[in-house]
Amino acid sequence: MSKPRSAHSLVHAAQAIVSLWDLRKLAPFPEAFDAASLDSAEFRGLLDRVERESGSLTDTSLTAILVSLKRLLREPQVSAYHTLVCEAASRCSRFNLQNLSRFLVSLNQSRNVNLSYHCRAIVRLRELLPHCSSDEDLKCAAISLFRLLRIASPSLIEAFCEKTIEILTPASQFHTLLRCLPIVCHEHYKTGRESYTGKVLAFVNPSVPVLKEHDLVALVDALTMVECNASTTLRLIQERARTLLANSASLALARCLTVGPPLPVAEAARLGDSLLDLLTPKLDSRGLTRFMEVLLSIPVTNPEVLETFWCRVARLSSRGFSGFLRGYLLCFQQTRFRSAAFDREAVGWCLEKVDLEHCNLSHMSLSALFLLGFDPRLMTQERVLRLTSLAGQLSVRSLFDLAVGLRMSEQCWPRGRKGTGACPLLMELRVAVHNEMRRRVDAVQTLPQLSALTMGSRLLWFSGGHHEELKEGIVERCGTLLKEGSPRAISWMCKALAAERLWLPDPLDDLVDRAVAHPDDLFPSTLCHLGYICFVSGHVPARLDHLARIMNDTLLRHFEELPANHLLQAAVALGFFQRLEGSIIKRIFTLDFMDRLDQELLCKHERVQGRQLRELLGTLNRVACLDFPEERVPWFHGQYYRTRARSAIKRLLPLHSEVLDCLVSVLQGRQFVHCHAFTPYNYYLHFECILDASRRPVAFVNEEKPLGDQPLISKDLVPYTLPSGHQRVAVIVLWETNFCENFPQLTGYQLLKNRHLEILGYKLVLVPFFEWNSMKLSERKTKEEFLHAKIFGPS
Repeated sequence: MSKPRSAHSLVHAAQAIVSLWDLRKLAPFPEAFDAASLDSAEFRGLLDRVERESGSLTDTSLTAILVSLKRLLREPQVSAYHTLVCEAASRCSRFNLQNLSRFLVSLNQSRNVNLSYHCRAIVRLRELLPHCSSDEDLKCAAISLFRLLRIASPSLIEAFCEKTIEILTPASQFHTLLRCLPIVCHEHYKTGRESYTGKVLAFVNPSVPVLKEHDLVALVDALTMVECNASTTLRLIQERARTLLANSASLALARCLTVGPPLPVAEAARLGDSLLDLLTPKLDSRGLTRFMEVLLSIPVTNPEVLETFWCRVARLSSRGFSGFLRGYLLCFQQTRFRSAAFDREAVGWCLEKVDLEHCNLSHMSLSALFLLGFDPRLMTQERVLRLTSLAGQLSVRSLFDLAVGLRMSEQCWPRGRKGTGACPLLMELRVAVHNEMRRRVDAVQTLPQLSALTMGSRLLWFSGGHHEELKEGIVERCGTLLKEGSPRAISWMCKALAAERLWLPDPLDDLVDRAVAHPDDLFPSTLCHLGYICFVSGHVPARLDHLARIMNDTLLRHFEELPANHLLQAAVALGFFQRLEGSIIKRIFTLDFMDRLDQELLCKHERVQGRQLRELLGTLNRVACLDFPEERVPWFHGQYYRTRARSAIKRLLPLHSEVLDCLVSVLQGRQFVHCHAFTPYNYYLHFECILDASRRPVAFVNEEKPLGDQPLISKDLVPYTLPSGHQRVAVIVLWETNFCENFPQLTGYQLLKNRHLEILGYKLVLVPFFEWNSMKLSERKTKEEFLHAKIFGPS
């Protein structure tokens, strides 16, 4: 570079610029290298030379210079760069794959990107793709297409996926596979076809145990976009990360360790305690984002680590703050931890966003979620009315954010104030969000959006009602979207459906067919949820035996990795279908699993989640005792259910009181009806009666007390054996919650209870609310005749 400018030929000038990037990568102090080289007169002379004679550069030299300038100058503002970009764009139609990829890399993340350049590039890529024949060609095509994904058509992505499977082999280079992964993960999933992504991952897996840290991190970054079941690859990544962490700890390796299956409790605790050493002052915004991912994956409960991290985040600039705010909300949901420093910054940022006249709507809804969840008093009348008026312009995700915020706001008001202040306005906002969700569901085109609408509707009206049309729309769209959904999208949808009581037999049978045909394509958690959804809705799949075999195998293979609630859901479903293997029962009812369950219950800061986990275990305990007595599992939930019953409301609803009055008339005496009774294994009954061998009612003791004052009697505490010929009759009033929300089909829980009561020797008298309130039973006499026929048989 010391020679005069005139001594440089054009080729030498081009080579010098390209070499500068290589030298900078080797420089011990890059900033000093930039000051000495890039600010020099010699470097400016090189730029002048290539700018003047850009038309004489070869395609290879031109694109190599562009890439080097982009990397050296980050955001090139020199005129030479713009001249070279225009020259390259004019030649785009003749570029080969290597030059095309270089040209697109030079535009990536630059303010100088021109849509017309991308359009020319995508036309050229479509012409070149059929001629790909080597790994190198495929890598260049992947680099190009990755930067054109926003405007690439599904047919172009499909063509790339087909070419990928045609060219790649087990001997393909790892970096070529790594470049292809982010593209093939955008494949269009079709029923009955093996996933392209799964085939690429099968080539990747043998390389994982020997990857270096940099390549392991790059693979993890690529897998964040993968939609298929990559559990085998993630397990290999975890094992490799453990090996590398034994030699040197780093934040990148800690992230690699947490992307796969949940870590054992002890290992997660050790990693969480060590995170404070990785929270170095050198971490920039991107490093703190990676740290947050690890923080939320474990999740960390150490208050010192949490306080230190969120204080660091609070001192950052507002750029990228929305991502940290979402992470903070999730951290609060997991740990109930709050940072005063972050709260101050977040309140200021959120108030600014909700008050801006032309604010990003996603930021506005996220800000409303935070303010509603932590201090709804800040949501003034003007702010709530503005949000209500903008509901029709919000995205599905923003509507879901508002649903979460409205749900959280219910816990923030002091007792006695929930009907005053801002609450009436919040009800208007709730109705507006619900109406918009109901309008959107009929036109929704993707399964993730349908999942968000399903979960959002449940958050808005948790107790049921107000959303019949919305539920019908969800069921209808499920039938269409589940057929072509990706495994990850199906996983989210199944998670949403597992919290519902929807009757959708055809979509479930289609999904069961897919699971049977390609069981490894679906996530293990999806298979657990699939069986549980069938159970909750009372649906028996056409291919039950095949599904049960796959679910049993999945539970045994992934027993240590699956969350306890997923394990219990699947086991309860298999027990309901009477297909649960004894080996699974033995593994669940052990001290090790009970200890694991206790650890997970400690992490369930949501009261509802903890109660659901205990209910699942109690239900499975009943299944093991009554449906699989040969396993000899003891009944140990008696005290739990008795305690719950004592704290519940003992008074009967008007419907139950009406049934009781008719029942007393039919049996000819109040003493023949026992209210609030417990069966063996602690099933709760509103009404019970006993018939002797002559079919006459038998009187109970102390049943003349006012309704609601009788003690809850458990058959664990009183003699249960009856004289020969006597029979217990359980009168069960079936309310809305005992049926699917969109069809008069009994839920699996009620069907299971009915079966167990019959095993215990009860005769069942089922009184559905819709039949009791029908025109056919509009008179008291017909109601009594209905009960008499049910109890004694037709007269």
